Amino acid sequence: MDSLTTHTAVIIYQMGKVGSTTIHASLEEASLPFPIYKVHFLSDEGMAHAVEFHQKTLKIPWENTPHIQTSEFLRDKIQTEPDHKWKVITVVREPIMREVSEFFQYLHSMYPELLDEHGNIEKERAIKLLQTRLMFYNPEKNYTCRWFDMEIKGMFGLDVFAHPFDTAKGFSIIQHGSVDLLILRLEDLNRNFSEAIGQFLALDSPLEIVKSNVRSEQKRGSTYEQVRQELTLRESICRKIYASTYARHFYAEAEIEQLIQKWSG
Repeated sequence: MDSLTTHTAVIIYQMGKVGSTTIHASLEEASLPFPIYKVHFLSDEGMAHAVEFHQKTLKIPWENTPHIQTSEFLRDKIQTEPDHKWKVITVVREPIMREVSEFFQYLHSMYPELLDEHGNIEKERAIKLLQTRLMFYNPEKNYTCRWFDMEIKGMFGLDVFAHPFDTAKGFSIIQHGSVDLLILRLEDLNRNFSEAIGQFLALDSPLEIVKSNVRSEQKRGSTYEQVRQELTLRESICRKIYASTYARHFYAEAEIEQLIQKWSG
């Protein structure tokens, strides 16, 4: 692992709803001696999607969105400063739970019909809509399944799926040109975060995890937890979702079988 220098920067660069706020808070708390950025998109396709989503769905002008401004800044630096060393941290999450979390994140703006007159979420209708969404899950078009090819490969030319992932440890480090990439699994953060970050950033002392990734879940309260507990899918749907290249790369066969049993009841 190359030593860190003043020409090093850390990018927390990952898809939404996989714990980026926790990673960012943990690194900021440690007062590390290099800049830390957090983004979800850098690629041309990703940026176009983010701008459209903010303008049409969230009704927010993209020019006023700080993380899109950060993305524009980093895109320029990556493209114009080839000698800059990038330490990229990304996180993966099992696909069904990520879909559920994203659904609740944007429920009020995308599915207002699921709210009663008091603004409370109608649980049964939310479950049925989630079941319908997941019934039509298409790995070839799904955001989660496409993110690494669209973003990491698109920006750095690094094919993550060409490198093995250590499912036993729950993290892996890949070196490729100007980028060192740390891939963490969200489900394993409590047990491996300190070891993984310490190794990746060559830290002299352990770095503790700061839990900050449950904001939207807390906001939704018990309904979110009830949907998580009560959502069930047909086994055939689960098998289709977990047959994706994404799922099979980051989760072992036994882990996938456990997830299928969990969601199919």
